[in-house]
Amino acid sequence: VVFEQGLMIAIVGEASQGKVGLLRALANSESIRKDRQDAFIFVPPHLRVVEVGQDPIVLGPHETVADNLLYGLRGKYNREQELQRALRIMKRLGLSQRLIDHANTEHLLGEHGCKISRTDRTLIHLGRALVMNPEVLVLHKPTVLVENELRASVFSAMREFVDKRGVCMDESEPVSSRRARTIIYSASTTSATLSADRIFKIENGVVTEQRNRAREKLMSLLMGAAGVASSKKNPPLAPDTSPGEQNSTRSSDLPPPVALDAAAYSTGETAGTSGAFALSYSP
Repeated sequence: VVFEQGLMIAIVGEASQGKVGLLRALANSESIRKDRQDAFIFVPPHLRVVEVGQDPIVLGPHETVADNLLYGLRGKYNREQELQRALRIMKRLGLSQRLIDHANTEHLLGEHGCKISRTDRTLIHLGRALVMNPEVLVLHKPTVLVENELRASVFSAMREFVDKRGVCMDESEPVSSRRARTIIYSASTTSATLSADRIFKIENGVVTEQRNRAREKLMSLLMGAAGVASSKKNPPLAPDTSPGEQNSTRSSDLPPPVALDAAAYSTGETAGTSGAFALSYSP
C-alpha cells in the first residue's frame, strides 16, 4: 500500500494489534523482523521523518520553553524569528499564556516539566515537531493527553501542517514552493479520525482501508443544513431533482476498502502486523 504525500492518514485498531509497531517502523525506530523477507517499508531518503511519541518529553530544569521549542532546528537560522513563529504555533495549540509570556525564563518548567500541567507538556512536545516542519510527521495518539477543549486546536494545526505545508509559515512564501507535508497518526476514538484523509485499520493481522463514516455523516449534516438554509432564502420554483438526490452522497465516489495480507515485525517481545508500506515520491 502507498501512503501518498500531502495527506493526513489515521491508523486505527484495538489494543495490541500493531499500531505502535507500524508507526515505529515507518519512522525507522523499529525494524522489521529479519525472517520476514516478504515485508518491506520504503520511505524516500530525501524526506525528513519525525516521530512524536505519546509520552511527552520536556527538557528541564535549566532549559526554557524557547529551548524546548527550538531544540530540533539544525543549521543556521534566525533564533528570534523562529522563536516568534514557534510561539505563534503554541498559541494556536492553546499553550498556557504564562509559558508563552516567559518563554526565555529559566527554571520555569522544572525537572522534565514537572512544574507545568500534563497538557502543556504534551503541547510543547507536539509543538517542537511542528516547529521543525519535517516532510513527514509520525504521531502516536497526539491528543490522548490533551484536555478535551484543546483537542480541536491540535487537529486544526495538524490540518494546516498538511494543507499549507507547515504551520504559521511566512504568508509571502507560496505554498507551492514547499514540499508536501504528510501526517500519519494513531487514533483511539472516532472523533480523532474526523480530520483524516484516509483511515487504515489493523485487525487480526490484516490492514484494511476504511471509509471515514464519521466525516461522511458530519458532511452530510452540514450539506443538509446548508440546503435547508438556501431553500429558505431562495426557494426554487421548479426543482429538477428531489431533495434526496440533491443531498445524497454517492458510495461510488468513495474509495473501496482494500484488504492487505500482513507480515509480522517485532523487536524483543513486541509483535505486530504490517504490509509493504511506502510513501510515494512527490518532488
